[in-house]
Amino acid sequence: AAASANEAGNGAIKSYQSSVLRKIARVPKRSAGTRGASFVRLLIAPSGSITSAQVVKSSGHAAIDTLAVSQIRRAGPFNPTPNGQALSVVVKFESKG
Repeated sequence: AAASANEAGNGAIKSYQSSVLRKIARVPKRSAGTRGASFVRLLIAPSGSITSAQVVKSSGHAAIDTLAVSQIRRAGPFNPTPNGQALSVVVKFESKG
């Protein structure tokens, strides 16, 4: 029973992460003026507020990295986390120029 409860918890977390990514994707995009991709780790508090957003893999362009963090922050706050604990999500941000 514990294994199935854990699987249900994992399903809720995966569903929550998908909803966070969808909300971020709906934020109007701004141009960084160049092409590239950066990865941003987002820490979401149990309440759904963003406690931190930091670049974990740089695009090599400061403008893209800065834009990635600001765009992701504009998507918040999110719904409360499903397990009542802080949750970390890594988001890929692509700039097409």
